[in-house]
Amino acid sequence: MIGFALLGLTFGSLEFVLDKGQEDDWFGSKIITFFVVMMVIAFVTMIWWELKELREGRRPILNLTLFWGEEFSRSALG
Repeated sequence: MIGFALLGLTFGSLEFVLDKGQEDDWFGSKIITFFVVMMVIAFVTMIWWELKELREGRRPILNLTLFWGEEFSRSALG
């Protein structure tokens, strides 16, 4: 449940920044800067949480072990 909340917070903040950034002069706006900082913190916390869930033998929301495979990593980045 926490992983899902962090995922929603990360992508919700990203969507807000991309949607309102040009209207509010990107980093000239305090609200845009706030959401960027919140997005980065939520993203880092989500990665940490998902790796912790994986180490404890639980099923994470986002299976980060997929990125350990070379073919998947190249296709996701390319």
